[in-house]
Amino acid sequence: MSNNYINMPFNYMGNKFKLLPQLDVLMDYTKDVFCDLFGGGSVSYNLGVKYGGILFNDFLMGDFHYSVKNDPFTISTHTKEICSYIKDKDTYNTIRAEYNKSPTPALLWALILTCNSNMMRFNKQGKFNQTYGNRSWNSSTDLKWESLLKRYKELPPIRFFKKPVEQLKKIFSYNSMIYLDPPYYNTEAGYNTFWDIEKENILLDYCLNSSSSIAVSGVLFSSKENSPLLVGLQQAGWCVHNLNISYEHVRKNKDGNYQEVLLTNY
Repeated sequence: MSNNYINMPFNYMGNKFKLLPQLDVLMDYTKDVFCDLFGGGSVSYNLGVKYGGILFNDFLMGDFHYSVKNDPFTISTHTKEICSYIKDKDTYNTIRAEYNKSPTPALLWALILTCNSNMMRFNKQGKFNQTYGNRSWNSSTDLKWESLLKRYKELPPIRFFKKPVEQLKKIFSYNSMIYLDPPYYNTEAGYNTFWDIEKENILLDYCLNSSSSIAVSGVLFSSKENSPLLVGLQQAGWCVHNLNISYEHVRKNKDGNYQEVLLTNY
């Protein structure tokens, strides 16, 4: 099993690349299928190579991942062209408005590469609203893209989905390794727009009534309301693994204890 982790050329939001060595040793590799139900890319495209198949769900970016995997030349070419057009705040806002009117995978990738901190954010109307970041496709992106193209040749069969949590129940009936990195209910990240207590409880019910091996990423954060998902899993006796990483440079609220964890039912 290779530990040659690759960093995604489209990292965004809660990217788990820096946590891969810690997550790697905590996964259950006795299962044949790996299910990554909240997308992102880093975990599936790295740890997924150790399984016989991958189910990859991303409610916001399912079409994007499918396009990147199945037509890499077209999407990379179009994305580079769009990035070369984005020179400043005004040109960025023009592309952002175009994406919000008629979304395409290339427009989204260009926005991720050029926006502030590569943080993909949407408002409650589903419109991309992150600000310009004075960045673009660069030599680092080239290297990451080349590594990803090589990794595609190593991946087992992969199926892409674009389903909200309410439509994921069936997957929990499979005998597989399920990894969950849902929006963190008890943090203030801008990509939590579509997440609420109802979805927390739906996911908790799925987890507690599944025979699959399940690992759930989350944070223990004392200055806000506790996550119903994390509390419920802890009360059910799930193992809590503390992970070593700091988000001090991006935290809005510096108060309270903040601990990244992985909860497992095995």
